[in-house]
Amino acid sequence: TDLSQNMLEEPRHFLRCVAIIVSQFVVLFEISPTLLFWAILPVPVVAFVQYQGVKSRKKTNRRMRNMSDQAAADTAEIIKEIRTVREFAKEPNEAGKFKAASSYRATIEELATAIMHIGFGWPLFLVFMANRCQAMYNIANGVYDAQFSVGVAIQFVTGVSMVCDHLRIIMDIMPKLMKIETPMKRLNE
Repeated sequence: TDLSQNMLEEPRHFLRCVAIIVSQFVVLFEISPTLLFWAILPVPVVAFVQYQGVKSRKKTNRRMRNMSDQAAADTAEIIKEIRTVREFAKEPNEAGKFKAASSYRATIEELATAIMHIGFGWPLFLVFMANRCQAMYNIANGVYDAQFSVGVAIQFVTGVSMVCDHLRIIMDIMPKLMKIETPMKRLNE
């Protein structure tokens, strides 16, 4: 059900986020193209970091899948040669290889998750928060100079917040969408 959830719900959720971001860009552009420029300035940096994170995660997933396939093939070969599971457990060389491969896979998964959260998640969160603060500062200057009303300022800051929130949601959805890529490739083969 997790795969079907990712195949059906996540793409719909992704498209919803994209629609909200595009509509908010139109609203923000109508308020002030200059302020919109400053509000979306970090988006290329975020997109580049996200691309690198996704690329790294795909490489890690591919390596882990290859290791799992190799471990399964080795185990199947050994089991053909051994009459019982008890004999397999007594086989120190094979048990050691299986333990080492499992440990290595777990270490890679933990490291990849830590890198994604520490090197990707938190810095992007800080960029989004700085972006919101910068948007509030710029629009507040416009209110002070009587270029904008308080209502327009609230709308602008709300729009920037919606864009940031939905970009964050897209970043949360991307790993789930990546999970369906491998099973879909296997189904197509």
